[in-house]
Amino acid sequence: MKKKIFTFLGFLFLGFGIIGAFLPIIPTVPFILVAAYFFEKSSEKFYNWLLNNKYFGEHLKDYRINKGITKKNKIIAIASTIFGMTLGMVFMPFIIGKILLLLILVGVIFHIINVDTIKK
Repeated sequence: MKKKIFTFLGFLFLGFGIIGAFLPIIPTVPFILVAAYFFEKSSEKFYNWLLNNKYFGEHLKDYRINKGITKKNKIIAIASTIFGMTLGMVFMPFIIGKILLLLILVGVIFHIINVDTIKK
């Protein structure tokens, strides 16, 4: 039963990640990382599929196996996060929502900067 729930959650977060690839307000990478976690715990087949995916695989391998992010991907991640979160703040009607988005933005940038930079 646990494997089925984790597989379902893997696909759910994968879906959110795919949506995030097209909507700048929703992040892609965190959802894909969570999907990878659930697939790793539930299905070797889906985990390997995700690691070998032509869109997400290389980034997942860098983050999960090599324990880092390339400098180029750090720059892209920070720039796209700033763009998406700023866009979200512009359209957010509530000040508390804007503050929360700003805090999330700072946290994500802090995390990206502190992840090891790998050379390829």
